[in-house]
Amino acid sequence: MKIKLFSWLGREFVEIVGEGKAGVTPEKAVNELFKRFEAELQLHGLSLDNTARIRVGGKDRDARTLATAARAKVLSGKRRAASSRFISAEWFDSDALAGLELLAMRPLDGAAARNPVDFEPARNYLCYLEYDGCFFSRVSHRKRRAWKNKLWKFLPRSATRWREHEPTGIKS
Repeated sequence: MKIKLFSWLGREFVEIVGEGKAGVTPEKAVNELFKRFEAELQLHGLSLDNTARIRVGGKDRDARTLATAARAKVLSGKRRAASSRFISAEWFDSDALAGLELLAMRPLDGAAARNPVDFEPARNYLCYLEYDGCFFSRVSHRKRRAWKNKLWKFLPRSATRWREHEPTGIKS
């Protein structure tokens, strides 16, 4: 498991990346990873409720699909977060079938609202998440440029802030 702490836009972030155990199903791997991630987040005064973005990986298509279904069960309700998924055998250092990349944020206001925005019609993942004045999306690299152009028009003040600020204080 890799943990990275950093500050950006005046907020603290925790990024956790981990592979499931080899020899277990993708569902079990994801559930075990979420338990480990929850324990790590608690060390930093956070929980899975602070998840802003999650990336689900599978060694193959079937593993990714099963891992994504397990993610949807754990990050449901108020825990829903922006998410994406990938297939890549090269991402894994072990024989694990599934892995996660989680980004959690400490909001400026402990009672900050989370506004998950669904697609129309709704899917098992969000269109985007608004959380404590920040915007988290599931944009794939193939659609990033088109989405970025729309985003700058949609959120001109925030877009300017994002362009001016780079993450600082990165600790691995």
